[in-house]
Amino acid sequence: MNTPTDIDDLSHRAAQALIQAIDTDRWHSAEEWLTGYLSTTGTDPTHVLDEVAHSRTLLANADPDDRAILRKAATKTLAIRLREASTDHRTAGEQLRDFLAEQPDPTPPGNPRVVQTAYATQRSQVFQAGRSQNINLGTRRD
Repeated sequence: MNTPTDIDDLSHRAAQALIQAIDTDRWHSAEEWLTGYLSTTGTDPTHVLDEVAHSRTLLANADPDDRAILRKAATKTLAIRLREASTDHRTAGEQLRDFLAEQPDPTPPGNPRVVQTAYATQRSQVFQAGRSQNINLGTRRD
């Protein structure tokens, strides 16, 4: 067997990147990469692309509350397909690494918000650091 030892991790991370791109303007280039990757590994891409298209349809029509579960399931299924395609393919690890290097950093589904609360009394000050903040100033009433 000539499969990289980290192929499970690479397959999962590539599947995450592909599923994240599924409803963005990056999808068409991601789909082209997937088709090419499967073809170079000797896997017929038709079945995998049909599964991904089905996942894409489900995600597009899902309630917001269900999307995280559907994304997780689609990622797991695609990771399995990528792992199967990568078995005994000597350049699989390199191709997956190259694809991942071109992808933006993954973001959690739904971009969860962090809420910080701070209070200052009398003439004291509050300092908070971070990015992309919306600060609402108001008086605290106890």
